[in-house]
Amino acid sequence: AVPMGDSGSFDCGMMLSSCPVIKLDDRIRLYYYGADHRHDYVGIDGSSSVGLAEIRRCGFVSMRADEEGILLTPRFLFRGEQIRLNAQVDPGGYLFAELLDDRGEIVHGFDYAHCEAFTGDDVDHILTWGGRSDIRFLFGQNLMLRLKLKQADVFAFRSAGPRDRFNVSLGPHPVRCGRCLHAPIIDGIL
Repeated sequence: AVPMGDSGSFDCGMMLSSCPVIKLDDRIRLYYYGADHRHDYVGIDGSSSVGLAEIRRCGFVSMRADEEGILLTPRFLFRGEQIRLNAQVDPGGYLFAELLDDRGEIVHGFDYAHCEAFTGDDVDHILTWGGRSDIRFLFGQNLMLRLKLKQADVFAFRSAGPRDRFNVSLGPHPVRCGRCLHAPIIDGIL
């Protein structure tokens, strides 16, 4: 939310805006009308002007954890090469990530223990596990991202990679077989 201006400023009474008009690499600029009086003001001595506010990209809403918390994303079809995060971590806070497969099991080597903690403020942070960020071997799979965070805001996450990876047909989904109590007999009879 854009705060009202200080007492006596052109935007201390009310602010009106439409949609954002300029998107920069990491910021969104929002032009707004501000006045030093409220809507119900009757008079001619009020002032008004146009102001400019900036917010971070995808910064309209966040999930925040003051104490340690867990955030589990819905399943998503991974089509990129990396996962990038838009987050802000306060001093003394942290954010760790792990990848879960379609069954909800941790992808080997992509757990909290291997994750390099994120402790900064970035709109496009590349998640890494043991120095490894390239996860293209998971292309076409349904994944979930589980985040452990403290004193942190998560605004968004995304799959990143070359544009052509997001346009390619995936073909049929792989078949996963469960465990059998007894070895199957392949006899060719349908």
